[in-house]
Amino acid sequence: MSETKNTTPFSQQLAYINKGTLDLELLAEYQKGVDFLTDALKQERAA
Repeated sequence: MSETKNTTPFSQQLAYINKGTLDLELLAEYQKGVDFLTDALKQERAA
């Protein structure tokens, strides 16, 4: 009995990262998110 695996583009990206092949485009998007959250926290502390 075989199971069909449903993969999403995101899970495929994670699989590549886990294999050591880092997708620089995905990393850039992640970094943008981290920067956004960091800026939001800085503004919250300054208020």
